[in-house]
Amino acid sequence: MQDDYSNIIDFQVFDNNDKNITYVEFDCKKDSENEIEKKFKRRDSKSGSKPLNEVDIEKLREKFVIQNIDRNTRLYSPKRIQESQQPLFYLYIREKNGFIDGLRMRFTRKRNEYSFAREAKFYTKNGSHTIFFTSSLSKLNNSIEGFDEDLLNNKDLLRDLLETDNLKIKILGSYGITDALIPAEELEDVKKIINVFLQYS
Repeated sequence: MQDDYSNIIDFQVFDNNDKNITYVEFDCKKDSENEIEKKFKRRDSKSGSKPLNEVDIEKLREKFVIQNIDRNTRLYSPKRIQESQQPLFYLYIREKNGFIDGLRMRFTRKRNEYSFAREAKFYTKNGSHTIFFTSSLSKLNNSIEGFDEDLLNNKDLLRDLLETDNLKIKILGSYGITDALIPAEELEDVKKIINVFLQYS
């Protein structure tokens, strides 16, 4: 289990004396094999989420833009990101091997708006929160760049985002500051993503 396999390749069962009993039939063999298989699957479910079935995925497809990253990984984002103007801030969910395993925030900026951003401050009705950026900048298209941060360990921020009626974000960079009030419809997208994440995790 030290290697990060996407799918189970093989395993063998040994008794207490290191005798290979993989192909020996005994009463609890199937239970033992199932328990080993569950351990591998849990590794792909870092948030402890329930597995998604095809019906779940179809429901998500109706609400969100689904982007296939590879054979085993999908991203679920608000449909608003398909529009020509990328939101300054939005959340998206990552699914891996049939499990919801990540809730991430993306900040975008038009080129030269600010550079080398270090942190974002969130102002909600319940108070303020600061997120320090750790991920590298990634190009989204020719005029907009963005960067991601994980939200799984920011439960207080998630709670406040669900409860607030307005959200103001200040992004501090080495060469400038962006100070913006998030539009109501974009805040609703944020709440929708959080609720879906909580539903399946």
